[in-house]
Amino acid sequence: MSNVIVFRHVASRGAPRSTEALSEQVVQLEPYRVLRDFAGQWQAYLHAHFDCINDAALAFGVTERAARRWWDGAGPRGAFVAIALRLHPESAPAFLLADVPAQAVAA
Repeated sequence: MSNVIVFRHVASRGAPRSTEALSEQVVQLEPYRVLRDFAGQWQAYLHAHFDCINDAALAFGVTERAARRWWDGAGPRGAFVAIALRLHPESAPAFLLADVPAQAVAA
């Protein structure tokens, strides 16, 4: 049995007067896989964008201890992911929102 969740998102462009102006996007999500892989993806992101633990701590406004945990493979809380996406809008999504295992992202 698969744990895949399928979301359908209907977005309107402007003020739709008919269904022609609507677009539908289907997103498949495996929540357990996201949870399992995210800490490694976060670690790969940090290693690719910061030279050391202290640089990461300064960028995110966290203690050295918190940054060291992330550096060593622990995942962050959601707000820090939002900060990362704002700090590196071009490259962070490839690390943090990718639908691939963390090992493949880091390679």
